Amino acid sequence: LSLCALPPTTGPGGEPIVDSLAVVGEWTIVAKCALHGLIYMWDLKTTTKSLTEDTKKDKIIEKEVTMLSNLKWSDTDNFYMNLGCHKGVGLVVCGDDKGSLWLYNMPSMIQTCPEPIKKVIDPTTRLMWPELQDDHLENSRKVPLDRHDIIIDKVAASHDNNHIVAVTSNNMVCIWRRTDEESSTASEDS
Repeated sequence: LSLCALPPTTGPGGEPIVDSLAVVGEWTIVAKCALHGLIYMWDLKTTTKSLTEDTKKDKIIEKEVTMLSNLKWSDTDNFYMNLGCHKGVGLVVCGDDKGSLWLYNMPSMIQTCPEPIKKVIDPTTRLMWPELQDDHLENSRKVPLDRHDIIIDKVAASHDNNHIVAVTSNNMVCIWRRTDEESSTASEDS
């Protein structure tokens, strides 16, 4: 077993709390640590290349990860908002505690041995939580959907990247659909 060390936090104990992990490409991993405000993208192949079959299987080996990129993310103090990826395409998505989605289009990071990016990367797109209208709310005892913070707990992308599905902390399943305008803009940016 080998442990990969991410940058320490300034919190108690100094050890990062990895609260989400996902595979972006064959060797590219993303990890989100609570209270860091960043998503770490690192190379599994380079990180583990010195390990051999002869490495003791009952020994724990700690290694520094080979960092590829730091992605700017929310400065929230909430934990366990899980990353979503479209493996092999380079799309990384994570929600936050304001109901917004942070999207990173990183196709160059899925190749074998990608070049590290030294600067912190801003999201390619950020989808903000919409204003909700519930016509039946006035005559019912329902609590307004946005009375409490909308925390996006988990995100997934469709195989064609045309839909993103998220689940919130108040049991809503939300679906965002790429429109033609967004598709043409995204293809022009690529």
